[in-house]
Amino acid sequence: MTRCWIVSALLMAAIAGCGKEEPPAAPPADTPALPSAADEAKAKQEADQRRKQFYGDGKSRYTPQDVQGF
Repeated sequence: MTRCWIVSALLMAAIAGCGKEEPPAAPPADTPALPSAADEAKAKQEADQRRKQFYGDGKSRYTPQDVQGF
């Protein structure tokens, strides 16, 4: 009987502790919240270069070729 009270008390304590939420950690004060315009321009330029490298000018067409040997 004593074990039942202990188990139920532990269960209630665990349930009571589950509802508590901690506030999210604040970002460090020395980091800017938003990227600067120069950073955004650099990121856009790098993305455009990467897009050109992998996709070309966008005018090419995919032509399926028959694959022999499979």
